[in-house]
Amino acid sequence: MQGGQIENTGANVFNYFVLHDLKDADYIICILLKEITASPLQYLFEYAISLAIEDNRNRESSPEVLFIKAREYKPKLLRKDLELNMVLGRSLLEAIATGCEEVLTSTEIQLFGGTD
Repeated sequence: MQGGQIENTGANVFNYFVLHDLKDADYIICILLKEITASPLQYLFEYAISLAIEDNRNRESSPEVLFIKAREYKPKLLRKDLELNMVLGRSLLEAIATGCEEVLTSTEIQLFGGTD
């Protein structure tokens, strides 16, 4: 596989599996991160997923996703300057401020210390 193919594969995996069902996005990204952090291609996959996150953010009407459980993988990331690292480091208040409450139930928002 060459660099361009890996970028497309990583972005497609993120878009199809993680963003396909926003209710399970946190769980699915955990599985994805568990696999890529053990891969020799981790550096490229982090880049590809970051491109997909950026692309998703630039689309109109695309909801922000809050990853709670996936934060445990943040220290394992190699690319500290990319979107993937930044998204995993977002606080709940930052996520709510950017519209992430659309994908959280009111119970989840209260559970994680958000507003009523």
